[in-house]
Amino acid sequence: MKNKIISMLLTAVLSVSAALPASALHWEHVPWVSEKILNNGFQGGEVSQWPQALAIDSQSGEFALMATDVGGVLRSLDGGENWAPANIKLNSRGGNALAIDPRNSNRVLLVGGNSGPHPDHGLFLSTDQAQTWKNVYKAEISGFRDVRDQLAYDISSFDETAGYTKTAYWLRVADEQQQWGNVTEHPALYRTSDGGETWTELPNTNQFGNGILKVHPTKGYIYIANGNGLFRSKDEGATFTRISEHPLSGLDVIPTSPDRVYYITGQDIYLSEDSGDTFQKVETTRYPVLFEGDRGGQYGIKVSPANPDYMMTTVSDGAYGFDKYVSHDGGVTWTKAVLDNTNSFMPFNGRPALYAWHPSDENVILSIGGDYITKSVDGGLHFSWANNGNPGVMPGGNFNFNVKDPDLLFIGSQDYAGAFTTDGGITWQYTNVQDFEWGGWTYGTYMVNPKVMFGASKHWDIGMAKTIHITRDGGKSFTRFKDKVVNGMETSYGAPDDDNILFCYEYRSTDQGYSWVKMEGADGVFIHNFDPEGKKELYGGKGNKIVSSADQGETWTEEFSVDGTVNDVAYDWKNKLVYAVTKNKLFQFNQVTKVVQDLTSTTPADQYGNHHLWSIAIDPKQPEIVYAAGPANTYNATVSTIRSVDAGQTWENLTIQPGASVVQTGKDGGREAWGIRVHPENRYVYVGSICYGFWRIAPPYGESVSYDSKPLKAAAGNGEVTLKWFGNGRETLLDVADLARHSTYGMSEVPVQTRLTYDLDGDRQVTATDMDIRSRLYLEGSARSLDTFTVYRREGSAGEWTKIAENLTNISYVDRQVINGTAYEYKVENTSKQQSTVTVTAMPAAAGPSAIFASPSPDAIEILWSQGSGTYSIYRTEANAEQPELLASGLQSASYTDRSVTKGNSYRYYVTSTGTGGESEPSATVTASTLIMTPPLLQKVDGRNLAWNKKAESSAANPFNEAARAVDGQLINNSKWSDNSAGDKWLSIDLGASYTLDRWVVKHASSGGEDTSLNTKSFQLQQSADGVHWSDLDTVTNNTQGVTDRKVNPFKSRYVRLYITAPT
Repeated sequence: MKNKIISMLLTAVLSVSAALPASALHWEHVPWVSEKILNNGFQGGEVSQWPQALAIDSQSGEFALMATDVGGVLRSLDGGENWAPANIKLNSRGGNALAIDPRNSNRVLLVGGNSGPHPDHGLFLSTDQAQTWKNVYKAEISGFRDVRDQLAYDISSFDETAGYTKTAYWLRVADEQQQWGNVTEHPALYRTSDGGETWTELPNTNQFGNGILKVHPTKGYIYIANGNGLFRSKDEGATFTRISEHPLSGLDVIPTSPDRVYYITGQDIYLSEDSGDTFQKVETTRYPVLFEGDRGGQYGIKVSPANPDYMMTTVSDGAYGFDKYVSHDGGVTWTKAVLDNTNSFMPFNGRPALYAWHPSDENVILSIGGDYITKSVDGGLHFSWANNGNPGVMPGGNFNFNVKDPDLLFIGSQDYAGAFTTDGGITWQYTNVQDFEWGGWTYGTYMVNPKVMFGASKHWDIGMAKTIHITRDGGKSFTRFKDKVVNGMETSYGAPDDDNILFCYEYRSTDQGYSWVKMEGADGVFIHNFDPEGKKELYGGKGNKIVSSADQGETWTEEFSVDGTVNDVAYDWKNKLVYAVTKNKLFQFNQVTKVVQDLTSTTPADQYGNHHLWSIAIDPKQPEIVYAAGPANTYNATVSTIRSVDAGQTWENLTIQPGASVVQTGKDGGREAWGIRVHPENRYVYVGSICYGFWRIAPPYGESVSYDSKPLKAAAGNGEVTLKWFGNGRETLLDVADLARHSTYGMSEVPVQTRLTYDLDGDRQVTATDMDIRSRLYLEGSARSLDTFTVYRREGSAGEWTKIAENLTNISYVDRQVINGTAYEYKVENTSKQQSTVTVTAMPAAAGPSAIFASPSPDAIEILWSQGSGTYSIYRTEANAEQPELLASGLQSASYTDRSVTKGNSYRYYVTSTGTGGESEPSATVTASTLIMTPPLLQKVDGRNLAWNKKAESSAANPFNEAARAVDGQLINNSKWSDNSAGDKWLSIDLGASYTLDRWVVKHASSGGEDTSLNTKSFQLQQSADGVHWSDLDTVTNNTQGVTDRKVNPFKSRYVRLYITAPT
């Protein structure tokens, strides 16, 4: 007897304080990176919007640059191992082409653009390896998706006295595209004769606008390839001669073989060995197979200067498919390159392939994977993620730290769905909010507890309107409220005194997000009163009004109104000041004097005299410290993040700008910011930007953490401290077997999450190539020795460091030689790599967990708490009971689900931790009761498979066919539940919460490719309120079909069971 449930499609009927000690400030990138990626030795990096240009220096190969469409420029000084933003004094938001002076790598040319035009786009020059830029030629271009090689130096013009190459050319775009505005079309070839300081348009060159540009390394000939052929100039662009009539899609020359000219037609490769006088077709075998259809083709060719037999090309399907091909024999034979996305946090998306060969090592080449950088060290056969430090993600609008535990944070993203952290941003998990394999759009998010989070996401099916989405399983799946279209302010929040009261834009929930009701008095909730002795009033907005609520959002009172729509609000509880921003203005309201001030003119303006004021935040512990942020969007503003330390009287710029910012060193962070909040505990300010990543900076005069150090986590307990660091990551045989089990050979319908987890090469399938990648990583990891670690500790911040453990190969350590109430600093050294972690502080104490949450459902109450050191015990007290009841002890994880509850009863819970010092004091108490499922709670779940990856049990199971295989979403590789034992046969599923259901689906043996005689013959659908007592709902007899898909009268249940009466 063989059964397979993979789809249970369930449709519901459903005053100014003293300053802190002084220290220099610098920005710190907060990468969205998983624990696994950190263990693999990478610091993490997200995506960079569309990569549009890539360059590497011609001398050492250590200096590299990458330009994006709207996310700025990135720089590497170590051959592409690590990257950092390089946008100081660059007016444009992105770039289309890069050229590094081949004889002086301090000098760089950039074509600056964006997705729309700006008068100060055009040509930029850097003379300090892209540390700073200056606009040398203004051109109102867009640069949207223009990835041509359009900048080139004439190496033969190198001036020994000047120390740089004098002549360079730019081929300006024709027939330009843009997402907004009106471009100034003026295609032409431009030349500089002074290293890029001034430029001259060459006459009669407008016909070359969309071409590819190259210059002969020794003779100075100019080559331009386009759809009309190949053109050459021997007189610095005064005249051109067509030397090939083929419509061309690729062109290259290299300095080490200067007379060689390579071009491709889309079908063939041609080579000249006499500077273009004559060309010969390269007779190839195993030439790249083009995608079918008239939009695809081969484009681009890049030849290694270290070995001209090594070359790369790309085959495109005309849409988002871009396959890399490599040849090691001068183009005679070709091999499809393998892309390894193992260490990418974000999903893969196809992008035009860009290449930059190392100048002296033919095995090293930089390229693009998805929206991130990759690197090959075997001559282009394999490309692996090499995106460390790329901060290109676009967080989605306003965000807020959890009101109980600020280390909990969920941030949406435009284009890449979102991510959440439970440890203050050290590690993150990707959230596939909309179940799109490429990403998604999520905005205005909030994290209720470690498992529940929500926000608003766009969808095509309702005209890109935003609707509320919520998860209750830590981001594994999201429920969409399709009827809850949000039009309010882009913010979500939670009531500080009640876990059940939530706010999403203009909607309010009183049952932890099971139902939502539109508020009448507010369009969004931004913040609450952080006064420890205060009433925790909420502050929000309603059009141009700033409103407050003293009853957890049930009613709202107007505080004041402003000129413009409110975009964010902050509250200074010490000085009784309310701040509001409207994207271009900043207002302050004094609750005592009732005076409203427009503070806009007191804030620093950017290079064009504009003020960008989208978001506002105060330091909850020292609220006279105020931060504001905003993007320019159409250009890169020199002022984006600002700060006041005197309650808004004066302001200072935090965006790096030479001579015009309090931040002058370190990474170029905090640009184009559009969301800003202060962590209430560590008091860092966190900034989400438009395509420039997620950043943080220390409080005024605070201590910045070294961004070159490795992360370290410390969790205090009763008489002990647990340390956790990262390293020694490697694939195991279990990882290899796991991928094999989820392979999708021949499968047309595979859950998106399966593809996101196991598709390593970005082809939207899980195939033999992915197996090869993981197997290769396993073998490489097995051959590496484990790193060893040494742990150091000192009391306070000025004592001597003491070695407390050494020669560790694991990545955690429990320090039990500590005294409660004493603060200790820790650091860990990787003695194998001579690397050190950041220094962290922990104070063991007898106190219980610092935060506790209740997450009720109709049948149970889940209690969650902040993770510390030790094990946990959970206690419960009923409403009228005097003594607490111990529900469980020795718990390792920081959650417990209480199923022994009576509906309608109220319960109080607290948690203790047990460490070396014994059992701690109780945590705070949280009160909860089960939810009463009234009709508004029964939301439609849009045909989602509620059984997928839920807890499954069975009467018995054959080897390798256990119950969990029935709900893993797979039909292949014999992934099924089967039971050949004697007696009753059944399969039960715990859906995790009660749902009102009206449809059930079973896929039998023949659905997985087995004989129809093995399909389950007779069976029943049963339901249970407690998982013990069952009742029949539907009966099937004499079945022969491979799929059973039946409607039933709506019923509400958490537990369902397939009961077999006749197996076959």
